[in-house]
Amino acid sequence: MIIAETGIPKVRPGRHEIWLTFVRRTGTSEERVMPGRRDVRSVMTGQELAHAVAESIVLTVFGGEIQVVDQLPNVKLRLLDRRADLHLPGAPPLDQDGQVWLRVTVRRSEPGLLERLFGPRVHTG
Repeated sequence: MIIAETGIPKVRPGRHEIWLTFVRRTGTSEERVMPGRRDVRSVMTGQELAHAVAESIVLTVFGGEIQVVDQLPNVKLRLLDRRADLHLPGAPPLDQDGQVWLRVTVRRSEPGLLERLFGPRVHTG
């Protein structure tokens, strides 16, 4: 479904961040229903990135977090430089006011200056 709406994105190999947030949209305003979730994936191709995004969406919607919404959400996707509103089967119509959406933003994970100089931070348990 993602590839049908946005096409296969051109990506540089490396880490990409997938941000997933449930939001309620009423008119032009938007309120967060729960804290956002970040998923970091390392991919080599646009096809791999599209599959990683689809997997993150499925795990977020049908995983342990679905109890916050009473019906299947539509998806507002921002995949690098592409945007799409995805209607999931069983979700309310795209133009219904007050529904909960899953907002998905995908961007390349750029390391900060300290990480580039000294490498990633190591967490000791």
